Amino acid sequence: MYGTAYNRILCKNGEAKLRIAFSSIPWSQIKDVISSIGVLGTLTLGTIGLTTWWRQLRGTSKYDVARRAVLHAYKVQDAIQAFRNPMMSLPKKDVEEGRELQAEMRIYEERMQALVDRWIELRTISREARVFWREEVDPCFKPIEDLVRELRGAKWLHFWMKGAYAALGSMVDNNPARVAANEKVMYQTSEDDEFSKKVNAAVQQVELFFDKHIK
Repeated sequence: MYGTAYNRILCKNGEAKLRIAFSSIPWSQIKDVISSIGVLGTLTLGTIGLTTWWRQLRGTSKYDVARRAVLHAYKVQDAIQAFRNPMMSLPKKDVEEGRELQAEMRIYEERMQALVDRWIELRTISREARVFWREEVDPCFKPIEDLVRELRGAKWLHFWMKGAYAALGSMVDNNPARVAANEKVMYQTSEDDEFSKKVNAAVQQVELFFDKHIK
């Protein structure tokens, strides 16, 4: 009987102590700590997700720039071939009025403008590529730029030797060797003529640089 009463007292005292112990725990602070851990975990996961997304976006952007660089290099190549096409159709009226040279100049000016437009597009993409690859990317575009410049010079010389820019009565150096050298640039005689090979090699420089970023 006394043992039972004693046990009850112990139980009550233990329960009281337990209540005191629980009541002394700073539950509000623990709750704040748990909340902070949850927020920190969420932020960490969010940061990881954002980093992954940014890497994917950066990779996609690189791929897009690389793809467009090669594509527009091909467009410049096509425009060069169109410019060098030896076949042209002069308007009947210009021929009848003896304005063949003026008609030819107009046709080549239109071809050159189309080529320059394609080159400007490629140059714009080269600036985008520079954002990712800095100066490393510049050399692959240089050969194409040089060929466009060479064609512009060849076009001017072509018509200068025909007397288009010469003053009346002035002498023009249009010796056969000079004309032949100019025609090798102006006219595409085959897909593997000397200038065509230079064009193919220039485009290949772009292909080689961006190939690893496309596959």
